[in-house]
This record gives sequence, C-alpha cells and structure tokens, in this order.
Amino acid sequence: LDNKGVKMKKLQFIVVATIALLSVGWAGGKCVVPTVVQPKKIDVWSGAYVGAQLGMVAGKGDVVIPAYPAKFSVKPSSVAGGLYAGYNWLGDDDILFGLEADISGVSADKSENSHFRRHKKTYKIKQYYDVFLRARVGKVVDNKYLPYLTAGVAWRD
Repeated sequence: LDNKGVKMKKLQFIVVATIALLSVGWAGGKCVVPTVVQPKKIDVWSGAYVGAQLGMVAGKGDVVIPAYPAKFSVKPSSVAGGLYAGYNWLGDDDILFGLEADISGVSADKSENSHFRRHKKTYKIKQYYDVFLRARVGKVVDNKYLPYLTAGVAWRD
C-alpha cells in the first residue's frame, strides 16, 4: 500500500468508529441519556443489640469520725462483669435514638479496723451490683461515626 492508501484506510476506520460510537447513543431515533442510579443506603445502626462486659472496679473511701478522733481510708477493688441490651432507631437526617439497660455484678468489699481507747471498730465498704437505664440521641456521620449524648438513671447496691 502506498501512503495514499494508508491514509484512506485510517480515514475509513475513523469514520466507521465514529458512526459506531454515535449509534450507541441513539435508539429508535431518540437520544438515550444514561440514568445514574444512586445506591440504596443500608441502615446498619437500627435494631436490637446485646453484649457482655468485663472490667475492674477500684475506689477509695475516706472515713472521718469526729466523735472518735479517727481518720482512715478504705480502698476496695474488684472484678466486675455484666450484660447489656438496647435498641436503636435511625431517623431522618441520620439522627439516632436509642434505649439501653445494663446490669453489672461487682464484688468490691474492703474492711478497715479502727482502734480508739482499746475499742476495736470494723468499717466496711461493699458494692454488689450496678443497674443503668439510659436514653441516647446522636448523629451518624459518614455512616461510620456516632457522636451522641446519653442520660439516664442508675441504681447501686
């Protein structure tokens, strides 16, 4: 092929490719505009949840008895474990509402002896359980983060 034939083959290829590409966008004489389908957002925040917890409790109680010139500290510590359960609702604009309850068993128990005028007194600090009921409201950010506020009531024995 001479130089003129190579140019003619290139021109034929360009014309055929252009027609092929243009024909993809036309169907039945009308221009077809591709539609963009937004992926459906999956709600992974709503629903029930349950779990278990394990930890440690440590504290310090200062005891001052003015009638007896006594002052000392009691420092109980213990392992704590419990269960929790809750339910979350994801509303409009990614606002999350939730309720949660948990109970923890604690075996914190510590005794100290105080001696005053040959009288021995024993003081104890004990704790057996914690119960919490909480409400939560927060804002889901990027479907990964949940900054929230919580408020509720607690019982302890």
